[in-house]
Amino acid sequence: MKKFGKSSSLLVGTALLGAVALSGTPTMAGTVNMTIAATVQTTLTETVTTNLDFATIELIPAGDTITIDASGGGGGAGGSTATAVATGGSTVSGVSTSGLITVTSPVTFDIDVTYEANDTVVVTDGTTNTFLNDIDANSGCGTTDTTCTHTGGTPTEIHVGGAITFPSGSTTGSYAGAMDIILVYS
Repeated sequence: MKKFGKSSSLLVGTALLGAVALSGTPTMAGTVNMTIAATVQTTLTETVTTNLDFATIELIPAGDTITIDASGGGGGAGGSTATAVATGGSTVSGVSTSGLITVTSPVTFDIDVTYEANDTVVVTDGTTNTFLNDIDANSGCGTTDTTCTHTGGTPTEIHVGGAITFPSGSTTGSYAGAMDIILVYS
């Protein structure tokens, strides 16, 4: 009978350990540390391919407006074939060019283009200040408007134009200015 008593004690002890384990009290815990890795790259490029150039202007003494319409709207040539056109009696000679931004990426997305507001882009020769205006109305993606869809793998061309009104009595010389163009991708 002693054997039977020892077996009973062993069974009761094993049952008690099982009850403690099932009671929800952990008998062991562990912590592991996992690292996280990500590689980010972009093959998106934005390049100013051509600057906006109004060429040489023979300005009538009373002043005039010179426009490059790169939008392609209103029956204009638009795009890279846009040239400076003078209103009134002024003339333009030499080669004028619309501005050109080229965007490349293997991914397809929309591009919203924002130009500076009228009367904020100063064009000056150091003596006379004037402004580049109507940028949005004279610019576009290809021959559309200022919001365009970039198709992955195909360059997107954003043509930039505008209008400069030279006041009467403007001094002769080389005029220059610069502007920020914001490209937002979605």
